Amino acid sequence: MEILLYFVLVLALVGDVLLAILLVRSSRPQKPQGPTADDVVNAMTPVLQGETDLLAEQLRAMQGESTRTTTATLRDFSAVLAENQRQNAAASTARLESIDRAGAARQKAANDALIAQLTMMETRLKNLEDSNAARLDGVRGALVQGLNTIRADNNQKLDEIRGTVEEKLQDTLQKRINESFRAVSTQLEQVYKGLGEMQNLAADVGSLKQVLSGVKTRGILGEVQLGAILEQILAPGQYAENVATVPGSANRVEFAIKMPGQNGNIWLPIDAKFPGDTYAHLQAALERGDAAAAAAMRKALQSVLRQEAKDIHDKYIEVPYTTSFGILFLPFEGLYAEVVSSGITEVL
Repeated sequence: MEILLYFVLVLALVGDVLLAILLVRSSRPQKPQGPTADDVVNAMTPVLQGETDLLAEQLRAMQGESTRTTTATLRDFSAVLAENQRQNAAASTARLESIDRAGAARQKAANDALIAQLTMMETRLKNLEDSNAARLDGVRGALVQGLNTIRADNNQKLDEIRGTVEEKLQDTLQKRINESFRAVSTQLEQVYKGLGEMQNLAADVGSLKQVLSGVKTRGILGEVQLGAILEQILAPGQYAENVATVPGSANRVEFAIKMPGQNGNIWLPIDAKFPGDTYAHLQAALERGDAAAAAAMRKALQSVLRQEAKDIHDKYIEVPYTTSFGILFLPFEGLYAEVVSSGITEVL
C-alpha cells in the first residue's frame, strides 16, 4: 500500500516537472514552427487532469480498502487477544487450584506430624511426672525419717539441757537476788544523798530569788550578761563601756557600739533593763489562771518598757553624735518572748 502511494506521488511530481519545462520553453522567443507551446499545454492539460483524477480515484479506493483491511485485522487481533486472555485465565485458574490442592495436602501432612509430636511429648511428660512423683515420695520418706531422728535427738538434748539449767538456775537466781538487793540499797543511798542535794539547791534558789529581788542587783546581772555577749561577738575596739554618748552630758550608758558615720564614728547606745517585779507578777497571774490580773500586768509591763525606752532616748541619743535609735537589752528569754508577743517592740 505504501509503495502505491509513493508511485502516485512520483507521477504527480513528474507531471509538475513537465509542466514547468513547457512553461519555460514557451517563455523563449521562437519562430513560429508548427504548434506552439500554448497549444501543447492546452492539449496536455485535459490529459494530465484526467490522469490526476484517475489517480485520485484509485487512491481513494485504495484508502477505503486499506481501512477495511485494517478494521478486519483489528477485529481478528482482538478475537485472538481475547482467546489468549481466556486461555491464560483458565490456565491460571487450573494452576491456582493445583497449588491449593498441594498446599492443603502439605498442611494436612504438617498437622498430622504436629499432632504426632504433641502426642509423643504428652506421653513423655506423663512418664516424667510419674518418675518425679516416685522420686518425691522417696525423698519425702527419707526426710520424714531424718526429721524424726533429729526430733528425738533434740528432745534428748533438751532434757539434758533442762536438767543442767534447772540445776544452775537456782544458784544463779539466788545470786542475782542478792545482787539486786545490794543494788537497791546502793540506789536508795544515792536517792537519800540526792534529796539532801535538792534541799541545798532549794536553799540556793531561795537565795538567788532574794538576790534578784533587788533592783540594783537585777541591773548588775543584766549588765554582766550584756557585757559577756558583746565580748563574744565584737572586738574590743568596736565597743566601749560607760560611755557619755552626748557631749557635755553627765549621763553614761552602760555600753555603746562604734558605728561608721558621715563625719567619723558615732555611738549606738545599749542599756540593759530588767523589770523583774512586773514580770514576776505577770507570771504569777498566769500560773493562777487569772486572766484579768494577767492583762493588767501586761499593760503595766508595756508602760514600764515605754518609760525605759524614753529614758534611753532622752539620756543617750543625740544625732549626729549617736544613731537615731538605741537598744534596750532584756537579759532573760522569757521576758523577751513576752515583750515580743505583746507587740510593744513595733510601738517602740
